[in-house]
Amino acid sequence: SGVSYALLQQLAALLAHDILPQIPSEGSVGASGDLTPLSYVAAVLCGERQVWFRGESMPAAQALAAVGLQPHRLRPKEALAIMNGTAVMTALACLAWVRAEQLGQQATRCTAANVIASSGNAHHFDATLFAAKPHPGQQRVAARLRADLASNRPSRNELRLQNRYSLRYTPHVIGVLEDALPFLRQLIESELNS
Repeated sequence: SGVSYALLQQLAALLAHDILPQIPSEGSVGASGDLTPLSYVAAVLCGERQVWFRGESMPAAQALAAVGLQPHRLRPKEALAIMNGTAVMTALACLAWVRAEQLGQQATRCTAANVIASSGNAHHFDATLFAAKPHPGQQRVAARLRADLASNRPSRNELRLQNRYSLRYTPHVIGVLEDALPFLRQLIESELNS
């Protein structure tokens, strides 16, 4: 919103050279934009504060000089324009989304390992059972469990007739997350593209 092309070029250069502003992980509520965290980005563009560059912390001016960049001189209202946004909150939402997706997959894999370790019954994750109450997230989790357990039907050699409750209902629990992820992704992508 109302910044010069030179400022955008400087931002792109930070990304291209992997010059990362060091932003405190605490100290901002994200109200009315990410004023505090984005002030660190604005300062780095101008050669101030600390950055993470080439595996170490250093003054921004030193990192900029190392790649042949000059500190940007802010034009009227550019400081406000760069700080009055939701870039940090949106970035954190992106990271949280990826972690949530990975957690769902890892929890599913851990469930499969627990079923095997407890001589469990893969039949509890049968597609026919999950078709009766067709929540997409539950179905995806159950399908991943079937794939991990390499079983579509109960085996006569199963040692346990019924899995422990905590294992039987894993698709229902992880499935809620699976159902929420597409909705959350849509919100995050709308924010990223706006």
